[in-house]
Amino acid sequence: MSEVVGLGMCCHDYICVIPYMPSFEEGLTMVDSSEQGGGPAGTALAAVSRLGVSASFIGQVGSDYSGQFIIDNFEKYGVDTEDILVRKGEKSDRVIVLVEESTGKRTFIGNDNQLTYVGPEELNIEKICSAEVLHLDGTVPPKTALRAAHRAQKAGVTVTLDAHSFKNHFAEILAQVDVFIPPRFICDKFDSTDDPREAAKRLLEYGPEQVIITLGERGCIGINSQGLISVPAFKMDNVVDTTGCGDVFHGGYIYALLQGWDMKRSMEFASACAALKCRAVGGRKGAPHWSEVLAFLNQRLPERWAGEEEKK
Repeated sequence: MSEVVGLGMCCHDYICVIPYMPSFEEGLTMVDSSEQGGGPAGTALAAVSRLGVSASFIGQVGSDYSGQFIIDNFEKYGVDTEDILVRKGEKSDRVIVLVEESTGKRTFIGNDNQLTYVGPEELNIEKICSAEVLHLDGTVPPKTALRAAHRAQKAGVTVTLDAHSFKNHFAEILAQVDVFIPPRFICDKFDSTDDPREAAKRLLEYGPEQVIITLGERGCIGINSQGLISVPAFKMDNVVDTTGCGDVFHGGYIYALLQGWDMKRSMEFASACAALKCRAVGGRKGAPHWSEVLAFLNQRLPERWAGEEEKK
């Protein structure tokens, strides 16, 4: 059985690096391109697997070329695909990602093909309950998310949530979550405060033990019963693409949870994973190995991370 089980979206990403965002009817030459697996929970699982953790994914694809590509790409990263359902006659989720070369910023163009997502009766409950962490993203249908999270918590499995998108039953689902890691823009959809610290405090009241809000170039803030912590982002000179940074952050944080680290150490580790991801095009290609993250942290924060290799 796997240490981490992911449940959510997996997609086929086409990433194009361009000099700048063009106007209509303007032609451009791509600087670089890549074809990878994607999706918030999917990429988080690929990232945690690359760090050396056994991982399985529960999700859905269509019976098309993209579906097989998604499965093959998971297997390339060492993620178990036994519970990915192939929907006959349906089309897989596909996303075109345009990345601006000079900034690494990007925009997404997805398809709306009405792919049938995993229903509550289709969940592999045995696999979920035998894991140490269940990771959900915001694309999971509410009834499916609630059943998976409830059964996981009942079995003593830590439940983490990436609110990739804003869905109904948010408060009900959040009450079943142990660690909630949303991006700042999600908070804006239900909370009028401009202060992410206030948003974090309010989110904690929904029931999670930890809330970590990612702030992009501004780093991240976290809150638990012991108080608020702020961790700045690592500055990178060689940013190629920021696609998947948040997803890789989730993978890094899940790895840290499995080590039993405190929240600040976990945030530092996840932030390092996200920073290193920026070196390559796409969400998965730049996801780092454990040794790369350790070397990076030893260089940037030697007073806190020296000697970690001997403990592993």
